[in-house]
Amino acid sequence: MKKDNKKQKNIIKEEINHPARYNRGDIECIDAMEYICSDFTSKESVSLSNAIKYIWRCNDKGGYQDLDKAIWYLKRFKDKKEEKVLT
Repeated sequence: MKKDNKKQKNIIKEEINHPARYNRGDIECIDAMEYICSDFTSKESVSLSNAIKYIWRCNDKGGYQDLDKAIWYLKRFKDKKEEKVLT
């Protein structure tokens, strides 16, 4: 019985730490976000990372709603970049 409990805990832990919807082959979404955002400021990275996350999971979780969220974050990212250029 203890073996089954340990296995169940490992499955739950894996779903929390590495949900399947955030993996594409050998690439995990968080790794892609960190790589892509490494050249941006912290504030820029927040919006860009959220956009990436919503695009990444749209087929597995939120569909069009996730795409709308991604567009919102990309617009915010773009607005902040433009604001930076104008100041």
